[in-house]
Amino acid sequence: MKTINKVSVFFVCIVVSLMLSCSKEEIVLPQKESLRNTLEEKMLNLPNTTVTNQRAVLTYKGQLCGDVITATHATTHSIANSAFWDYYYFEGNAGDEISISVPRTSENMDTAFSLFEGTTTENTEVNILDGGANMTLLEFKDDEVPNPYNSCWRDSELINYILPNTATYTLAVFDFLSCGEPLTYEITTIGIACEIDADDDGCMDSVDPHPNSNQDATVIMDGCDSGITNVFVTDCSTMADLITDCANEATNHGDFVSCVAHLTNEWKEAGFITGKEKGKIQSCAGQSAIP
Repeated sequence: MKTINKVSVFFVCIVVSLMLSCSKEEIVLPQKESLRNTLEEKMLNLPNTTVTNQRAVLTYKGQLCGDVITATHATTHSIANSAFWDYYYFEGNAGDEISISVPRTSENMDTAFSLFEGTTTENTEVNILDGGANMTLLEFKDDEVPNPYNSCWRDSELINYILPNTATYTLAVFDFLSCGEPLTYEITTIGIACEIDADDDGCMDSVDPHPNSNQDATVIMDGCDSGITNVFVTDCSTMADLITDCANEATNHGDFVSCVAHLTNEWKEAGFITGKEKGKIQSCAGQSAIP
């Protein structure tokens, strides 16, 4: 009967109020698995028991890119409230095989995590058993591997998981039943690649012909400033980028000037520049010593 009372106290911590604080002594059971099974059964049978969180807007702590991430978690026993989880995201393709490991880096934290398909800007109604807020729960992991400190339960790991769709995924890390503070952990991944857009032009570097676009305010060639605004003329390339391509491909100055003339004809026809502006760019090309 005493054990049942402790389970009840833990459940009340989850479903009644974030302001109710449950100490470790109140929720310790002889077997953590019994606690988890009881929690899952109650939450499945009572789907509307999610905590009403103090804050609705969440911020992702970062993107998973294959590098090891080290972090400190803020709240003990945070499994009870998604407002206190640590959220990360990554891009994945259907059929990708990934592995995620979240070991503690000090003896106290009891790491656990949920993997969701999708992302969200609100933590309301997000819990370990169903995604909510535009996210679908894929996996809940806890106690898969021994921790190196031989203390406070085990660590969490997901091995050789096949992503179901091409989508953005969310990893939520939380503390299940820690032994104290500090709560520190790291995330290591296999099979997750980080898409980077170094010049922030909306084109990922893997497909961007100019991953570090020249975004000078005006079109400048060999010190000659045309005064013409240097705009993106394709999704991934500015005028200056394409003029640089002309310079790199030209075998002599005439080739370069001809290439720039071809570009300016296209830009004028597309409405990026006027005839007068075309003349200013070509004037700079002619005065330059390129190549």
